[in-house]
Amino acid sequence: ICRSTGSFQVKAGDDVNENEPGVYIEAISGDIVIRAPSGKVRIEGVDIELTASGSDNTTGNVNISANEKIVLDSQQIVDIKSKVSTKIFSEKTVEVIGKAVLNMYGGMFDCADSACTAPGQQGSKGGSDNEDRMKGVQGGLVQ
Repeated sequence: ICRSTGSFQVKAGDDVNENEPGVYIEAISGDIVIRAPSGKVRIEGVDIELTASGSDNTTGNVNISANEKIVLDSQQIVDIKSKVSTKIFSEKTVEVIGKAVLNMYGGMFDCADSACTAPGQQGSKGGSDNEDRMKGVQGGLVQ
């Protein structure tokens, strides 16, 4: 155990090659935990890469959780990509705002609103598969 009553610092990498890590930490088995119970954890770099390389459909996940907010803030672009499905869910309000332009594209585009929640109603055009699915989903159109 390395212990310090004051600041603990590691400075390395003065003479490493461009593709060689200046500091490398590996846990052969078990987790790596970085904890600051009364402070912030900061990761700074020219670029930051988080990679989860699981071996099956139960591993290879990146989980981010917060008891207040998760804020993504970029001076240019925020790209969210997935190969199977992308979901945005809120128990209250979802806002999609394009101050200049809002483009939405889809091979199939289906929207459902509260018009299909009244008993016997099928929405403005007679209902859709999406409306039918949302009626049976917890937090969906019918409570």
